[in-house]
Amino acid sequence: MDMLNLIKNYTDKCLEHLPKQVSSVFIYTEQKTLFDTVCKKDSKQRRDLFKASPCANAGANEFVKCHHNLIDAMVALKSAKDDRLKIPYVCCEYWKVRACMVHSGKRVEQCDNKKVDTILKYIDSLTDNVLDLLCGDYQEGTDKCYRLGDAPRQALTRLTRSKSFLFPVIEMLKDFPNIQG
Repeated sequence: MDMLNLIKNYTDKCLEHLPKQVSSVFIYTEQKTLFDTVCKKDSKQRRDLFKASPCANAGANEFVKCHHNLIDAMVALKSAKDDRLKIPYVCCEYWKVRACMVHSGKRVEQCDNKKVDTILKYIDSLTDNVLDLLCGDYQEGTDKCYRLGDAPRQALTRLTRSKSFLFPVIEMLKDFPNIQG
């Protein structure tokens, strides 16, 4: 919870408008998900997540590659030329990473479809509210992302990569002064 407290402090003191709204939704969702999934000892979500943990542990290196792809895409979007496409690209890049995780899970011996699905449901529980807030028509399973095309890319070093996708998204959203939450 220390990390969530740091993010909350940063949100309260440093952000305004849409970035503050997105970060606040993220914090609320994280706290609720952690409480509902991890803290409730008798919850079905907790039992399912623990059953899926051998898959998550064995596939960690593969799943982290997917996560790094998302972070790299979020950092690159900060310098995208067309501001109108930045948020749709955020959404579409998230769906690519989700597909990457499904594909990666299939390559891990300790994973089966049910365990990968459980992991994805947990991740979805952490991200759904922010995606609902930002993504509108750019949802999984629509052709909007396909028609949008590939997001801009740039090479990153390990030193420039954030540990979370949230911080580059918040930085990018600061470029939208006219949008107030």
